[in-house]
Amino acid sequence: MSFSQLSLTEQAQVKTILTTYPLATLVVSAAGSQQAVHIPLLWQEKPDGNLVLQGHLARHNPLFTQRAQQALVLFQGPSHYITPNYYPSKAVDGRAVPTWNYVAVHLQGSLHFIEDAAWCLNVMSRLSHQMEATQPDPWAVADAPPDYVNRQLKAVVGLEIAIDQCSLKVKASQNQSASNQQGVITGLQSENTPHACAMANWIATAGGNA
Repeated sequence: MSFSQLSLTEQAQVKTILTTYPLATLVVSAAGSQQAVHIPLLWQEKPDGNLVLQGHLARHNPLFTQRAQQALVLFQGPSHYITPNYYPSKAVDGRAVPTWNYVAVHLQGSLHFIEDAAWCLNVMSRLSHQMEATQPDPWAVADAPPDYVNRQLKAVVGLEIAIDQCSLKVKASQNQSASNQQGVITGLQSENTPHACAMANWIATAGGNA
């Protein structure tokens, strides 16, 4: 299923994951083997409603040197272990087991390499702007000496992935009753860790559903 075929709610959730958790895992077949690369990626919506992902990587990276053409791209959203103790129903009949809640986005598409310094500079600048947004004094590419930036640009190549398949994978207590879902939310909030709170917020706002 393409991104444009998802419901508007699912599209919004996919965009949230790609923006909040931009570190992607790219899995490709190259030189007869499966290889995985971890890089942050930006997303853009095309006029036809589908997505492209943009980023850059080192020129010596096997993705570029072996010219991989197709990629499976994985984005991992909030995830957390769920203890049965969070379910009120456990106290009633004991019928509960542990599980792991997660939200992920799986995308597939064609991989294109872009050997254009201006294009790469634009992607670097946009990525820095996104990731520095919460800093009290955001760093920008322009803060670095131009000759230093130019040397960095010569060492990288741009990449763009035209996405033709997109799926949102959610396991977030949606199979539980409303009371058990609330028990999970309360339990995770009591743990008060970033991962626990992120999952609690997902269940509270999305009802555990994709």
